[in-house]
Amino acid sequence: MRPIHRIMAVAALASAIPTIAVAADRQAASSIPEPGNPEARRERFNEQQAAVARQQLADNAASQQRYEAAVASAQMQADRQDSAYADTLRQHDTAVDTYRSDRKEWERTNPACWNGSAAECPAEPPVPSPGR
Repeated sequence: MRPIHRIMAVAALASAIPTIAVAADRQAASSIPEPGNPEARRERFNEQQAAVARQQLADNAASQQRYEAAVASAQMQADRQDSAYADTLRQHDTAVDTYRSDRKEWERTNPACWNGSAAECPAEPPVPSPGR
C-alpha cells in the first residue's frame, strides 16, 4: 500500500505545480513598474472622477428641481379641485335652502293641497337639478 500513497502524493504535487507557477508569474508582473508617470495618471483619474461627481451633482439638482415643480403643480391642482368642490357644495347647499324655503312658502300659501282638494292645488316648486 505504501507505493500507492507515494503515487498519490506525486500526482498531487504534479497538479499543484501549474498553480504555483501562475501565482509566481502574477507576482512578478505586479512588481514591474507601470509605464509613464503614475502621479500624472492618478491626477487624470482623480479629475475624471471629479468630473463624473460634478455631473452627478448637477443631474441630482435638476432632478430635485423637476420633483419640486411636479409637487408644486400637483398641490396647485389639488387646491383648484378643493376650491371647485367647495364651490359646488356651497351651490348645492344654497339650492337646497332655496328649495326648502320655496316649498314652505308653497305649503303656507296653498292650504287646499292639505285639505284634500287636489284640483285646486298648484304645481309644487321645482326641485333644483345638478348644475343649475
